[in-house]
Amino acid sequence: MGDPFVHLRTVSSFSLRHGVSTPEDLVTRAVDLGQRALALTDRDGLYGAVRFAQACRDADLGAILGVDFALVAGGSGAPGVRRRTPVRGGAAVWEPDSRAVVFARGGRGWAALCRLVSAVQLAGERGRPAATAELIAEYARHGDLIVMLGSDSTVGQAVARRRPDLADAELRWWCQQIGPGAVRVEIASHRSRDASPGAATDRAGAGRVVLRSSATAARLLGVAREVGIGAVLSNAVR
Repeated sequence: MGDPFVHLRTVSSFSLRHGVSTPEDLVTRAVDLGQRALALTDRDGLYGAVRFAQACRDADLGAILGVDFALVAGGSGAPGVRRRTPVRGGAAVWEPDSRAVVFARGGRGWAALCRLVSAVQLAGERGRPAATAELIAEYARHGDLIVMLGSDSTVGQAVARRRPDLADAELRWWCQQIGPGAVRVEIASHRSRDASPGAATDRAGAGRVVLRSSATAARLLGVAREVGIGAVLSNAVR
């Protein structure tokens, strides 16, 4: 029997400036590791989904299709923090307030996810897709999509800032909008060092909370249990 763990947050080289491996290479590696299924959740689009699905079919590997959406503030609850990240050459890359992963459930889910991607791209501008929680909820209300909220969601950010009240309110908002059966909380620990109480630092030490630390993961799991939402274990795979 293969490894029952399934990577639910995996990006390919179609996620520019973020992913590295082709969809086919990801599938090959999953098969080599004896895994039975794999998700592809490229950022803001389904660019590699067809190649991924074909590779999974040829390798007899279960394919899970999703999108890792950039979220901008739209009144759903706890606000995120928009930042501009310096890159080589002195330019800047726009980063969203927070993120949410949306998975398709079957054929109808695939159609709903395609429509959602189109709506998000049309709502934004080139290079800046504009998904809001309200827009995602509009397409997820019919039960064909599943929303996964992790440490980089507004729920996870509130938890990392020691604001379980905001995390609880945000998670309950999603449940009210699309139903608790369509919401999952992503628990991921990359063993990064947790910030001290009250601190708000990013990986470079300034401006954002530490994401995917073990302490934040434990607190996020606690919020999921308090609200009664299912939690899934994952990693941010490159």
